[in-house]
Amino acid sequence: MAWVQILKTSHVPLISSSQPTLRKIIKLSLYDTLWVQSREMQNLFLYPETNLPFTRVVETLKSSFSRTLPFFHILAGKIKYIKSSKSVIIDCSTRAVDKGVLFLEAETDLHINRLAEEEIHDMEAFKQLVPNIMSFELPAPVCALQVTKFSNGGVAVGISIHHGVMDGSGNQRFIDAWAKTCRSDNSPVKLMALHDRSAVRFAGDDELIRRLRETLPDLPKVMPLVPRRTFIVNESSIQALQKSVISLDSKHTSPPSRFVSLIAHAWICLTRARIDNSKEPIDPTAFIVMPIDLRDYIDPPIDEFYTGNCVGPGFTQVLSSEILSPTGLAYACTTIENVIHKRRNELLLGCMEWHETFASPPRDTRVNVVSSCRYRGYDIDFGWGRPKRVVKVMNGDGEITLLAGREENTIQMSVAVSAQYMDAFADLFTSGLE
Repeated sequence: MAWVQILKTSHVPLISSSQPTLRKIIKLSLYDTLWVQSREMQNLFLYPETNLPFTRVVETLKSSFSRTLPFFHILAGKIKYIKSSKSVIIDCSTRAVDKGVLFLEAETDLHINRLAEEEIHDMEAFKQLVPNIMSFELPAPVCALQVTKFSNGGVAVGISIHHGVMDGSGNQRFIDAWAKTCRSDNSPVKLMALHDRSAVRFAGDDELIRRLRETLPDLPKVMPLVPRRTFIVNESSIQALQKSVISLDSKHTSPPSRFVSLIAHAWICLTRARIDNSKEPIDPTAFIVMPIDLRDYIDPPIDEFYTGNCVGPGFTQVLSSEILSPTGLAYACTTIENVIHKRRNELLLGCMEWHETFASPPRDTRVNVVSSCRYRGYDIDFGWGRPKRVVKVMNGDGEITLLAGREENTIQMSVAVSAQYMDAFADLFTSGLE
């Protein structure tokens, strides 16, 4: 059992003197509403060498976050359910933001280099190194922070943000801004963030939001820990996958993207591992869901500084035999490309059935991609260098997270899957990249 002890609990207040005009109540958009029932986004950054006393690390992080928070004031708010209207809002009223954002200081006897280097994750440790914002009940805080010192040196920075408020792009913008401010050593930093949901609202969406909210489950449930493993994929392996697709299918005149190639390969390997190692018969269909960024496809285009959710789900199911065939890699890539193209051209197609469609397939046939390789977690430098390890602490069975790797042109992919399938998946995945 991992051991992490909380040393001090405090809050970083929202300073009112220099903040932009605040919106006291922010109604969630249709895209926000879709993700209210999801677990919070949890990001963990491991820094084995800070060259600063822990007290100085805490002081620097808190001070810089205090200066960043006015531009991201919604992080001090609360996600609330309004029973009378059956709606969910971000409450940024004076009463809601009065305490500020929870900031935890902790210590542990864990070894940071072990956590940073091991391929197989210590999920119990990672879980304790990020704060829990209790997103399974409302009202819930939007954000919480934790900094942990390791007895053998190094610190971890853990960040939890409610998914109903931000998607991965907004999350990246906030963490980038905080790190930039932290590096500035109290010098003025120009920050920009837009939280106004009118950019993604449209006539008649109130009724759609109400109906969508009624179809969603109440709130996320506490999930059991599932084994998780990380793989670093280099450029030559990705190019080999892309070339294979072209050789298998003459209709692919240009190679699929890095994202599509890697996800297709992982989908095939996970499907094969489940079928070959299941103790019971498995449904003959393979289901995949992935986030699709719609910022460039909404008319008019969304401001680059917008932080709210602007991601729609893309999903499809096929017969497992189709992606496990000799030409399965090409078939899987084409299927994923079609899903992305369809969602970007028909943004709200089937939005009332989004949750039902996602919840219907058996969990043991589902692959759920929860992040893109465009996420640049290894660029987050608070002033003591780049992190040695970045972890997106999400842990549903069949989940895949991607981010840009620490080394140039690499992709870091983490997979969570039941123990009975993990070794088989790892062998299939790595051998398929050789």
